[in-house]
Amino acid sequence: MPKPQKVVVSFSLVLIAFAVSFDYLAKIDEGGRAVQREPAAYGEVVQELQQLFAQVRDPRVFRADTATAIIHQFADRAYALNADQYLPIAEAERADFLQRADQLVKDLFETRLLLRERQRVFEAQWSTAERDAAIDAFRRAHLYLRYAEDHAIELLNTERKWAPNPAYFSGEFPRTLTPTSAAPDFKPGDVFLVRGGSFVSATIARSGDVVTNMSHLAMIGVNETGELRVVESLLEKGLVEYSLQDYLKFEPLPRVAIYRFRDQAVAEQAAREVWSLYRESEVRPIPFDVGMNVHDHSKVYCAEAVAIAYKRAGEKLRRSVQIPSAMTSFRGARETVFFQEVGMNIERSFAPADLDVDTRFDLVGEHRDLSLLAKSRRFDVVLSILFDRFKQGYTYRPDPTANLEGTFGFFARKLGFFKDKIAQDLPLRAVVAFARHRNLVDHLVEQLRIAEEAQQARLGRPLAYRELEVLLDEYCRQSACVEKLSEQLERRARQRGTERSLEPRPEQRSLESLEDRAPARSPRCESLFTSG
Repeated sequence: MPKPQKVVVSFSLVLIAFAVSFDYLAKIDEGGRAVQREPAAYGEVVQELQQLFAQVRDPRVFRADTATAIIHQFADRAYALNADQYLPIAEAERADFLQRADQLVKDLFETRLLLRERQRVFEAQWSTAERDAAIDAFRRAHLYLRYAEDHAIELLNTERKWAPNPAYFSGEFPRTLTPTSAAPDFKPGDVFLVRGGSFVSATIARSGDVVTNMSHLAMIGVNETGELRVVESLLEKGLVEYSLQDYLKFEPLPRVAIYRFRDQAVAEQAAREVWSLYRESEVRPIPFDVGMNVHDHSKVYCAEAVAIAYKRAGEKLRRSVQIPSAMTSFRGARETVFFQEVGMNIERSFAPADLDVDTRFDLVGEHRDLSLLAKSRRFDVVLSILFDRFKQGYTYRPDPTANLEGTFGFFARKLGFFKDKIAQDLPLRAVVAFARHRNLVDHLVEQLRIAEEAQQARLGRPLAYRELEVLLDEYCRQSACVEKLSEQLERRARQRGTERSLEPRPEQRSLESLEDRAPARSPRCESLFTSG
């Protein structure tokens, strides 16, 4: 993805990809088959976007039985295009885009709102067998449409040069998007869906079988005096709370969305319940559940706190409320070395971005910090490629520095240091895995930045997401950033054989050999996720 300051026409790239993909909505036969077409020119893109809303609303075109195929076609085609295939060149085209830009941003946001409404209608028509695949398709739609909005807003920023806005939802349109022109309000029971700016946030967002670009939940509770307080669960501290004003200026984040439960009575009761959950943690500390087991409440992670609050609210009001309506699959991630070492052993769980496809909630507004979006996309590329490699049998290369850092951090935390960095009950194996993961991801993100800027300077244009993947693939081939797990195990077996022949004393064993002796999975199901 292009850096904001380098973008000249970046939104048009994504817009063309979307418009090209959705253009076939009007060309679906009664069997639901789409007609292929070549990438459009800029003028065609504008016309297709104007037709988009009518097409999505048209029940003859966008139906319960065609929606899944349509969305996957649009996502696949958008991903497959290089920037030079659809980049508008002429100055007149650029000027035309800038004239239409505000409305284009509104249209993209409205498309997401319309898709949520269409999903709400389709859910009653899908069979059980169709439902999971269909909802996963809608997840992909929200992923790509958010990226499109990012590009549009970044492009406008290069022209308008907005001043930084430190607080969420304090910026003018289009950094803050709402269904109406009014700024979003805040009500009890509202849930903040957040994308943090760190590598840990990207790890969370990209670990599901369907990737997302969001990573954390926090919820507006109500205390005993009726004051709105934000409650969230953090790795280092467990459940914490803030005033709403403090939360909205706590730290800059790439994206923050507000979701509101449609049943106001349930939402208000849930706000009281999440505050009650926080009060319980003051009496008996509730650790962060890095295993993401939403059914075991002895530990609680960020999304689980929301689920507990709404479930309790439903019970108090004698209603059945299970949040979310559809959980994320982690079947691929749970087989990777990283998740085995940090103790995550679940097939399905409540991931923060599940709110994107829970139609009992309404999207009230979304805000972006433009200064963080480019790095956030690089994290997405790096983590997606790493998890793909891990699922293919690759693993990390040996990192003695991470072994030392992790071991030092683990014992320092036991002595009371690094309370804001490492959870008290995180096992040594997980702390070492965390350090190794951080070192590799941060290194790859920086190398991708260097390669991206050099390529953009050479080509004189921004790069598409797939082009960034090609750059990272090339770097990894040259530097061997990961290696086959089978080769690593074979090498370690040879090393152990040599060690046994030399009969070393226990204190001479390396930190890596200590790590080898750790259990394959943590029996306490602990993991590494922070809230960021």
